[in-house]
Amino acid sequence: MRLFHMSETSHVPLHKWIVSDLFAELFKRNVELRLVDNLWEMGEKVQTTTFYWSLCRMRFAQPK
Repeated sequence: MRLFHMSETSHVPLHKWIVSDLFAELFKRNVELRLVDNLWEMGEKVQTTTFYWSLCRMRFAQPK
C-alpha cells in the first residue's frame, strides 16, 4: 500500500539558506550519506523488507 499526501493549500518558506558545500553541511548535522553505483540492487532489496518505501523516481535511474 502506498500513501501519498498533497497539501490543499500553498505554503511559503520561512527561511532560505545558500549552501556552498553540501557535504560539509550534512556532516555538521551528523547525517550519514551513502553513495551507490546502482540504485536497482538497493531498490530490489528494500522491497523485500517491512519498511514503508517508495521508489516512485526509479524511472529516472539508469537501466539495470
